[in-house]
Amino acid sequence: MSYPLCVAYEAAKLTDPGEAEAFLYRLRYATIAETRQTPREEELARVARLSGFDEDAFLLRFRDGSAEAAFREDLALT
Repeated sequence: MSYPLCVAYEAAKLTDPGEAEAFLYRLRYATIAETRQTPREEELARVARLSGFDEDAFLLRFRDGSAEAAFREDLALT
C-alpha cells in the first residue's frame, strides 16, 4: 500500500522541493511510529499540514495527476 505514499512524496516535491525531505521524514514517522493510516488522503493532508505545506496546493498536486506522473517517471528509470 506504499503507492499513495510515493505519490504523496512526489506531490511534496512539486509543492515545495526544499521541504520534501522533511515531509518524507514526517510521513515515515506517522506510518511507522504512530501507525497512522497514511495511505488515506486525510492523513496525507495532515502530514503535509504538519510539515508546513500549503495543504490545498499539496492536495491539488496529489489529485491532479502531476504527482502520479512524476512517480511513474521515477518508476520508468528503475
